Amino acid sequence: RERTSSSPSGRHYGHYHTLLRDNDITGYIASLANFCFTWGVTMKRWEKVTHTIIPKDPGTPRITHIRRITLIEADLNVCLSELFGRRLMANAEQHGILHKAQFGSRQGKMAISTVLLKRLSYDIIRQTRMDACIFDNDASACYDRIIPSIAMIKSQRAGMSRTAANVMLTLLLRMEYHVRTAYGVSTEAFSNLNDWLLGGMQGGGHTGALWALTSSIMFDQMDNTPGAEFHSAHPQRTSNRAGEAFVDDTTLWLLKMGMILTVAIALMQTSAQRWERLLHATGGALNLTKCFWYGIEWTFTPAGEPKMVNTTEGPTITLTQGTDPDNPAPIQCISTTTGKRTLGVRLAPDGNDNDEYLYRMQQATKMKQRVKAAPLGREYIGIGFRAIWQMMMQYPLGATCFTPQQCSKLQATYLPTFLSKMGINRMTATAVRHGPLDLGGMETFHHETEQGIQHSKLVLAHMRKHDEVGRMLHISIEHLQLQAGVSWPVLSKPGHITRKYVDPCYATHTWEFLDSINSHIRL
Repeated sequence: RERTSSSPSGRHYGHYHTLLRDNDITGYIASLANFCFTWGVTMKRWEKVTHTIIPKDPGTPRITHIRRITLIEADLNVCLSELFGRRLMANAEQHGILHKAQFGSRQGKMAISTVLLKRLSYDIIRQTRMDACIFDNDASACYDRIIPSIAMIKSQRAGMSRTAANVMLTLLLRMEYHVRTAYGVSTEAFSNLNDWLLGGMQGGGHTGALWALTSSIMFDQMDNTPGAEFHSAHPQRTSNRAGEAFVDDTTLWLLKMGMILTVAIALMQTSAQRWERLLHATGGALNLTKCFWYGIEWTFTPAGEPKMVNTTEGPTITLTQGTDPDNPAPIQCISTTTGKRTLGVRLAPDGNDNDEYLYRMQQATKMKQRVKAAPLGREYIGIGFRAIWQMMMQYPLGATCFTPQQCSKLQATYLPTFLSKMGINRMTATAVRHGPLDLGGMETFHHETEQGIQHSKLVLAHMRKHDEVGRMLHISIEHLQLQAGVSWPVLSKPGHITRKYVDPCYATHTWEFLDSINSHIRL
């Protein structure tokens, strides 16, 4: 049974997987596709698609809160994924066309790395006591708003052939969209013949590449804004950037040594408005209801102890949108103790993980209740635990800094129920439950250990790669070295005494885990 939705004609991926056994037939299919993209023609079958409407908030249907997924022919999607998603992106990477601030749709880039970059930026702000303004924003339906003609010009700039670009434009112009809802697929269709209603088709293998090219040009222009300067204790190491993004989830930064918050807010007002104008010029629009900003300011007690000011009062940021420049809308200012969701993780500028922890506890409680009521066998519960639930809980751990007590409480919420439903005695020794298989253990997920492993893997990977996240790690660790005041490199020796006198941060948390397993990292 085919489980992947595709191909309105009925020629789904299962058919093509079966045909892989016959080289002659697959050769004919490839020759037809090559002919189309070489000579700039399309197949009639390619010009009919199914537009699936999925509510973003199940149970609360709103026309402004729906996700539109376009199901196109399987062979066409494979061609677009190969030409745009692989070959075009590889050529753009090779020639330096993609901006370093865009992490989405790129090989070797991960969403959690973007979250980690944000965490490290917060850490350095606290370590250096700098005032800062951070603006988080999200675009509305960015793939569907891509202007096809401009997108094809950008793809040719990155190396796409003119005929292949013409095929893409012809398809988008002639495309007939049949809408699928819970009541079935519509018999009538709409198209772009009279007016461009849809852009790049969310769900196609090419749209990620087109948005990466689009956002890279936008970030090239944002490099002319003040942006952020992260200084290291080492005089020759700095990191400058205006922001970073994973697809359309973008964070803009504004901070400089000696700059006070009121100045940073005024400059961020200009930078954020410039980002909105750039997005509008590409066909996109900001979702102002999802935009928010933080203002970080410091005060000092009479004893000289630094305190991050926790207030949302003072200057505001207002933005105009689209073709309505006369009605600016205020952007929500968030307290520095509150963690707002960014790429699935809730980080607060003051370094606490309370909001992320509370969310994961609620998630674990709901899952516990669902597993209890699920009429599934032991084998299926085990598959669900390892393939779904474990991955859900593992994702944020690369950027969180949960305490051992929080990890234990979180794990105790869901693990006994899972073990019971899998037919495992919940009183089984911890060493047996979490031990490796080759030593006779069950190798079940252990929250605290997995968090430390993810930290260590990300630190080593980005340090060796020498990318933006690696540079920020270096800067944070160098500030930690300065605060520690020790002659030996931090992370290379046990630091249970030294950590009492430094600012808690991602590096100190990783250091604590390394001490617990009698390991070290020498930079």
